[in-house]
Amino acid sequence: MSQAASQRGAAAVGYLHDLTPIEASAVLYLRLWCEGPDAQEKINSDFRIGLGVDRGDDAYAALSRLTQLIVQNGRRPLMRHALECRCIGADESCFATMIARAAENDHEDSMLLASVMVKAQVASVAACLAFQVASALKSMTRSCDAMMTRRPTRTDVPLSQSPAPATGLSGLKMTPDTELKSSLGRHAAAGATALQAQLSLPPDNQNSSANH
Repeated sequence: MSQAASQRGAAAVGYLHDLTPIEASAVLYLRLWCEGPDAQEKINSDFRIGLGVDRGDDAYAALSRLTQLIVQNGRRPLMRHALECRCIGADESCFATMIARAAENDHEDSMLLASVMVKAQVASVAACLAFQVASALKSMTRSCDAMMTRRPTRTDVPLSQSPAPATGLSGLKMTPDTELKSSLGRHAAAGATALQAQLSLPPDNQNSSANH
């Protein structure tokens, strides 16, 4: 396979702030997993916080198996963007859409997208794992949304007096409201608008690059 062909998966096809919370979380967890063992421990911690120890461990195991399956049995090398990059690559988009379709119980589309990413003999396994990951992210998103709804907000504090953003497990800047959950769980709870703000990405900057 030529270098040009292998790089196609990195081509920018959209922006994180345009994704649903589940899609954005899927992309960010994929990127974080690829950072190595330390980052993978942070993912496991996120799942434990959001789902409890036992279910969190199961969710992390499913995500880890799915990512390993794609890396080891992909139709071409998996390409990803840097963790804090505001745009998403073609491979990341396919991964996120597969998870999103699984979250909607769309077995046919999830299987089709799995077949695009991995070899035919392991596509059904990838689709099954995608459903497990999607179920976990869906539960975390609902839990965080409920907590955010119940949390009282103050509208009488001047912006200049607002607390400084905190730093989550992944090292990304977080807004005060997102202290409810760990780093990437907060991204799912806050949604696309807050995700954009947390990454300090200006909405009107349309310049992007596939070389991340």
